[in-house]
Amino acid sequence: MEATDVLTYKNRYIIGHIHRRLRWLNNKLASHVITLTYLAIWHGYHLGYFLLFGIELGCVQAQNQLYALIKRTPGWTEAISQPIARPFIWLFGKITISYSMGFAKFIGSKDANSTFQRFKKKKT
Repeated sequence: MEATDVLTYKNRYIIGHIHRRLRWLNNKLASHVITLTYLAIWHGYHLGYFLLFGIELGCVQAQNQLYALIKRTPGWTEAISQPIARPFIWLFGKITISYSMGFAKFIGSKDANSTFQRFKKKKT
């Protein structure tokens, strides 16, 4: 959760009071799901919040799987720690984020909103 947002008061509260207190579950995934569900309800009962936090959970799980794969693959840890690999790692990260989160930029843009409004007017 720390990587997704600057640690604001709300995030410190969530990490310290909710996520940490779910340790008795002994399951990081269940703890994360409950915490993100709480956050979605806190923000409001709109479907978009649940979708956004669901996508965040998917991204975190994919990141954890990628890190585990890198640790298991011989030679990858040494290869990506080389300074020459940094630009490629940065580019891979940018492409991945743009591909997986690009919809959020489109949904929030004025062009997308005006297109939706024109489509809505034609239907009625």
